Amino acid sequence: MAQSINHNVIAYANGTVLICALIKDLCGSIVTSDRLSSIKYSIYRLGEYGNNARTTVTGHTNRELTLENVFYDTVQQATFNGEQVKYNFRWTIDNTTAECFPNANARYLIRLDFFPVSGFISPVQITVDTI
Repeated sequence: MAQSINHNVIAYANGTVLICALIKDLCGSIVTSDRLSSIKYSIYRLGEYGNNARTTVTGHTNRELTLENVFYDTVQQATFNGEQVKYNFRWTIDNTTAECFPNANARYLIRLDFFPVSGFISPVQITVDTI
């Protein structure tokens, strides 16, 4: 399955983020939905910089995403801020039922776990600094 991916982004407190990723396996082949059984995510508030303490964000713990709504079997392309982006995973965090980044000047971690039909879980982690 895919290798671990780590990214850093900036978001507004009480806002949301759009996540686009090109998910490939260890051989560099594009992963297709038939190779995945599910995708789950959690959001954690992190301690002060350098502190590994994690606190779960209410309403955003071990939540399953609907595969058909976020994963594409063909590579998609879009332009964001003048930059071409290729992806097969695209998801905007839903903050309508629970805030995903409730505090400004805080650091959060989004962890996405891609569960393959067989093999090992592949995590994608995004660190979010809020303003």
